[in-house]
Amino acid sequence: MQPTTETRSQYFSLIEELGTDRCGAALSALREAGANAIEAMQQGLSHENWRVRRHCAELMDEMANNDCIEPLIGVLNDENYSVRGAAIHSLICQECKRSPLKLSDSEKQRVIASSKRELLDKHGRTRAEALHLLFRMEVDDQQQISEFVPIALECLSDQSRRLRCAAARCLCKYPDQIPLRPVLRVFLRETHKTTQTILKRLLGLIIENEDSGRNNS
Repeated sequence: MQPTTETRSQYFSLIEELGTDRCGAALSALREAGANAIEAMQQGLSHENWRVRRHCAELMDEMANNDCIEPLIGVLNDENYSVRGAAIHSLICQECKRSPLKLSDSEKQRVIASSKRELLDKHGRTRAEALHLLFRMEVDDQQQISEFVPIALECLSDQSRRLRCAAARCLCKYPDQIPLRPVLRVFLRETHKTTQTILKRLLGLIIENEDSGRNNS
């Protein structure tokens, strides 16, 4: 059932409250409204208040449909890094949605280009989200191997522990494409416990793959 004009007006009022001290109650009401409030959330992505834009992008992690893809891609160029990060996550994460987003090939390439730009940002969390997005995009393996694996290898030495951790996780997808020595050097100087654990797993996968290759030759 389509929302009435009065109900739609209420949803837009709730969007305005996302930038106030009534934010918590507004978020709860919008979640309860679900798909009926999607139009208001889409417009909220262009609100002058960055907090409103961020909350709308975060809400779409659960409620976005294919009509939300273009608005979310537009937010990837937002001036605020937390808004961009929320949009990236909403485009990545399909588990919370009732039906996965279906991006066209051209939309995928635009998201990939935006994610690569985001990796140049100074905020580790947003950069980590961008790297995860690259590796979770539904593109052919050859593009991931030729374009994304070298990026992740470079990120293993980044100053941001979030980005290093994300890079190690992503590279576990392609252990047969990763040289052992560079990863071993990174592992030996890594100080962050979680990243150490993931790098150790990656090293194990690389060694297992090399042993399997020798046994089959």
